Amino acid sequence: MLFRSGGDVGELGRQERVTAMERARSLGVADAISYLGAQSIERVHDLEREHDMLLVPSLPGEGVPRVIIEAFAAGLPVVATNVAGIPGVVADGASGLLVPPAQPDAMADAVEHLIQDDSLRCSVIEGGLRIAHANTIEGQTETIMSVLRERVMTGIDPESDDHPSPDRSRLRFTIPLAGMNLSGGVKSLLFLANALAGRGHQVRVIVPDYAATSPIALDSGVDLKVLKSGLGPSSVRKITYFARLAIEATE
Repeated sequence: MLFRSGGDVGELGRQERVTAMERARSLGVADAISYLGAQSIERVHDLEREHDMLLVPSLPGEGVPRVIIEAFAAGLPVVATNVAGIPGVVADGASGLLVPPAQPDAMADAVEHLIQDDSLRCSVIEGGLRIAHANTIEGQTETIMSVLRERVMTGIDPESDDHPSPDRSRLRFTIPLAGMNLSGGVKSLLFLANALAGRGHQVRVIVPDYAATSPIALDSGVDLKVLKSGLGPSSVRKITYFARLAIEATE
């Protein structure tokens, strides 16, 4: 088997990588493991086609890793840990297999199970494809608009000059971010911003000046608002940004 991993996430991630490779060398399996670092989305798609399974050994504190949805869309079976938002997309035995966190033997057993059970593997791949289809940017955008039509715009008189038709009204959206980065969560929100702007809505994305470079091209209708965080240590700049964000996001 060949195992590949993405890039480090901060100093802790670097330390984990070093420790993992030291352990791999002691077990004589270092040649089967490679750390590729950050890759373009095109290369990620190539890697998905080259591999047979995705393992997501996240610890508590994780959200819903976008890489899981990407693997579903690529037809890869997924083995992930049962933490945070992951069970919301990986239904054990239906769209993947779930194991307890920090239990590598349990994950290895799940991998072996998927390899040996052709019927289960095909079943979870089909379940993952259904979830991926339901969670496209277009699908999520339509879900948001449907909720707004039902709960926010109910009762608007389409004949009134003061209230334009719900289907033609231009809504305002504000998406505050802790900062731009290459994470799947940030990219998903930016893709959503593009989709909403593409429908003619007014979209504002708020970011701090110390992390203001978008990882994707933004639609011309997206207003990128960069808040200044001042000078000083990073902790002070973050506090300054969030204080300003609390005021800016409500305007």
